[in-house]
Amino acid sequence: MKVMKKVFYNLMCFLMVCFSVQLTAQSQPLDSLEKRLERLEKRLEEEKAERERLKREAEVQKKAAEEYRREYEESRKSSRRLRRERRAEKVRPYRPELFDAIPDSLKTDETVAFFKTGRNRVFQGIEIGFSAFTYNNLFAFNVPDDSRGLELNNATSIYWAINPIEMDVRIIGEYFKFSTGLGYGVKNFSFSNNYFLELNDDEVVSRKINDPDLTRNRFRTGYLNVPVLFHLNTSSKPSKSISFAFGAVTGIRLFETYRVRYADAGQRIRMNTNRNWNTNQFNIDARFGVAYGGFQLFAMHSVVPLFRKGFGPQVHPFTIGLSLNTSFDR
Repeated sequence: MKVMKKVFYNLMCFLMVCFSVQLTAQSQPLDSLEKRLERLEKRLEEEKAERERLKREAEVQKKAAEEYRREYEESRKSSRRLRRERRAEKVRPYRPELFDAIPDSLKTDETVAFFKTGRNRVFQGIEIGFSAFTYNNLFAFNVPDDSRGLELNNATSIYWAINPIEMDVRIIGEYFKFSTGLGYGVKNFSFSNNYFLELNDDEVVSRKINDPDLTRNRFRTGYLNVPVLFHLNTSSKPSKSISFAFGAVTGIRLFETYRVRYADAGQRIRMNTNRNWNTNQFNIDARFGVAYGGFQLFAMHSVVPLFRKGFGPQVHPFTIGLSLNTSFDR
């Protein structure tokens, strides 16, 4: 009986062990699945966080790219504007439409200029005019009896000048300026009566002759001129400006000559006398001019007599003429 109890007890223990082993084997897969699910959820959260981080970095990079693109576009616009301004500086305003397209700051930004176009000028250019004399004082145009030999034929008493250099200085922009420069001018004095000039004890005198008839009777002087002029301008654009110039033109005499032509026994005879005619070495002409665009009407009156005092008649040259400004914008 005791043996039977012992066998039954051992059998029951064996069955309980087998049942517990079976339960353990069934619970292990469930535990592993839960752990795998936890690991998958954790990985998904990490991947989601990584995507959020990458998205934020992409937004930052996009903003940086947009900022760089804006800076690049501004830089390109600035470069194009600078190139246009540099090209505009190199454009010579030969035509009015090109001249109007250039900003005023590029045309008149220099206080002192020599050969720059697009500026108001009153001296540089070519001049031509007609000369006359005032006798004994600055305002006596009537010929006195003792000066009949110096009466002029104004139509052939030609004045001409070439003025290649002018330096203009802005005082009040283009509206009030100072100008100086360098030029060369020649004054021709054609005498209308049949008088012959000669020297008598170093004094220039005129002598009436009846024969032969002088077909040319001309006295010429040439000067190297330096102007001292001020001018008022109504516009900063020379093509639209009316200019009023006033001042003086100083000159140093380069030559003096007396030319006579006549016919004798059917032959044409020319005589040039370049000896000292006692003209003043230095000359000062008071000048006034009115200009519009590239043309100027001017008048000059010499405050220094043609001949030195005590060595010839006291006559003062007077000139009216027209000048063409060669620096005018075309």
